[in-house]
Amino acid sequence: MKKALIVGQTVYLNPYGRGNREIQEGIISKIGKKYFEIEGFHRDRFFIDTMRHDGGKTGYGCSWTVYLSKQEILDEAEQNQLREELRKAFAWDGKKFTLEQLRKIKAIIIE
Repeated sequence: MKKALIVGQTVYLNPYGRGNREIQEGIISKIGKKYFEIEGFHRDRFFIDTMRHDGGKTGYGCSWTVYLSKQEILDEAEQNQLREELRKAFAWDGKKFTLEQLRKIKAIIIE
């Protein structure tokens, strides 16, 4: 998932795995062949290919994913929420939906 990164570019960091932290904004300060760094994250580096926090320099597991826009984070969160809602809706014994509803769902999925 290599993306075009440039020094001085604004990026957005989405935390995961450690409670409810807020999305943070950062500026790319350095780009190497494998990693890039962000101002304010002095001891941290991020993989260019996955946009994930390395965690290796600090001794902790990775806890950030970097995005080029805040909208990407919001879209991913909505997509995950919709998947979960659909998963719950289809964890059924077959009697939750009418035949007509199932036909409509099939038509939408096949689009």
